[in-house]
Amino acid sequence: MTEVMTELSTDPISSWLPLSDVADELERALRDDELRIVHQPVVDAESGHVSGMEALCRWTSPKIGDVVPSVFIAAAEKHGLIRDLGVWVLHRAMVEAEAPEPEVMTLNYA
Repeated sequence: MTEVMTELSTDPISSWLPLSDVADELERALRDDELRIVHQPVVDAESGHVSGMEALCRWTSPKIGDVVPSVFIAAAEKHGLIRDLGVWVLHRAMVEAEAPEPEVMTLNYA
């Protein structure tokens, strides 16, 4: 049985890579601090004011290019890297949140 991610990705490269190959690259990326966090504002629909920020994980592999989250998260889950990925994201988000006045931080971990 093959574990090709065609149903989860529209990315031309990661759509045909086996999850095991993605997981190998992800393990190296975690070790080499290759992932990045992008911040997306959370906007209150009624007031239009920014009520917070989401920290989203993104990954551009030097070997396979941009890997969509649905692919690298599936690889992490299947190959036992999801905890390591979660810890990396949590740690990086907390480090980046150490702005001059972060009085309150709410964590939603999914």
